[in-house]
Formats: sequence, structure tokens, C-alpha cells
Amino acid sequence: MWSVGCVAYFLLGGRPPFRDDNPRTLYRKIRKGKYKFDKKTCASWGRVSEDAKDFVRNLLEVNPDERYDAETALSDQWIVAANLASVSLRPTLERLQKLDAHR
Repeated sequence: MWSVGCVAYFLLGGRPPFRDDNPRTLYRKIRKGKYKFDKKTCASWGRVSEDAKDFVRNLLEVNPDERYDAETALSDQWIVAANLASVSLRPTLERLQKLDAHR
């Protein structure tokens, strides 16, 4: 479910949840679950609802006993109530194209 949280973060924000140029620091951030919904570095987070952010938070919970399991994730209020057809992935797709170009 942790991976689902990483993918959800990426799709909603257009960037991976854990970033750092130093692999050691990056690994430390991953282990501690240090990420941000930072509107300054990613404008997309300003348009993402708190329910969606809570969904991601619950999937990226470091403690596996407190992290969403599949059944709980599927019954999350954002998943149940969201009209996912109205979510625009255009900014994310544009960032993916740029990322691919850099590689």
C-alpha cells in the first residue's frame, strides 16, 4: 500500500514524494516518511483537496500497523465520494514528458 501512496502522490502532485540529490539523505527521508504537500515547489498541491491529501497520508504512514490496507483505502471517503473523472492529470502528464526528456 506504501507504493500506492507514492503513485497517488505522484499523480496528484506531479513529482515523487521523496526527493534528494544525496542517496543517503533520500533513503533517510523515505524511512522516516518525510514528504510535503508544498504549494511553493508544486502548484498542483494548491488544487488538491484535503481529503485527497489525507488519503495519501494514510497510505504513506510509516508504521504498517497504522497504514491503510487495501480494504480501508477503497472505503476512504475521498475514493468513495470523488468524481475521479473530474481530476485533471494534464499537469502531471506534462511533468512526466519533461522527466522523460531529461532521461
